[in-house]
Amino acid sequence: MKHPFALPSCLLLGFLLCIQGSCWAATSFYVASVGVASQSPEERAKAAAVGLQEILWRVTGSKITEQTPGLAGVFKQPETYLDSFQYAAGTDNNPQQVVLQFSPQSILQLTQTYHLAFWPENRPKVLVWLVQSQAGQPDSFIRDANDTTVKKLQEAAKLRGLTLAFPNWDADDLAALRPAQLISGDKEALMNASFRYSLDTLLVGALNDTTSRWRLDHRGEQQTLTDVDPAVGLHTMADMLARTYALGKATGGNTSSTAVIAVEVRDFLTYYNLMNYLTRQAQVASAKLIEAQPQRLIVELSLRGNLPQFDKGLSLDRQLEPLAPNSGDIGTRENPVPYRWLSK
Repeated sequence: MKHPFALPSCLLLGFLLCIQGSCWAATSFYVASVGVASQSPEERAKAAAVGLQEILWRVTGSKITEQTPGLAGVFKQPETYLDSFQYAAGTDNNPQQVVLQFSPQSILQLTQTYHLAFWPENRPKVLVWLVQSQAGQPDSFIRDANDTTVKKLQEAAKLRGLTLAFPNWDADDLAALRPAQLISGDKEALMNASFRYSLDTLLVGALNDTTSRWRLDHRGEQQTLTDVDPAVGLHTMADMLARTYALGKATGGNTSSTAVIAVEVRDFLTYYNLMNYLTRQAQVASAKLIEAQPQRLIVELSLRGNLPQFDKGLSLDRQLEPLAPNSGDIGTRENPVPYRWLSK
């Protein structure tokens, strides 16, 4: 008798065919817009080199240029990494722009070939609190989306591939936190006010007419900056996150380890959602379904990086929860690493 949760053979075959490699969808994460003087091939080639530098900074977490050892040849043919391009109206300083769509697969291959770090697209969202002190006026929160500081943060976040979140500034926020508490660095009040947003990455800016102070906080790791441009504060935050989540130069984004995991599941829909989820993880080079047991999937993963880096990526969206492993040599078919699927 078949188990009620057993996978039909045709669907099991489909899983095995579909999950051998990660899927890479072209998104704005791989788009760069660069000002050009004309639509000539020469101008486009120069713009492609600039755009490639931008994309590699976003994808690796580090500045990569033609001066980077071994990469001079890459920037001589930057258009080979493009999927498409189109021209668009620019700004007053750059009346015309070329919008460059780089190939996610080609960029990933580049990081592997040249042993560069690779920072997956799934990243912490940054909650931003801003307060200002002005002579002769009471301290106040910066709430205007068109404020110069906000725009600088948003531009830098786009460049680095981060998403910013701002408070709702409703009655709950204003009751939980006062401007003076943000200026004084009242950590308890800040954490209480931030709790409702379920975000553990904070960027706090306290500005006045002559100075600024920035506090960066991600899961207990903290850094303070004084008298720097808002973009510098954002870039420093991005560097901090890249150190935690980028797959390092030691692995170069290459498949570097194998782990067998066992995931508690409930029904066929859970099987389907779990396998789709795993193949979307940039840390996973391939996922091979080994066995579908009652209430449990056994999956062999080829990882870009190692198991702790895989777990850090999982912690961002909290859909797959690591469980306490058994003793001994874990990650093998005989002793797979246990997880619980939390998503519905």
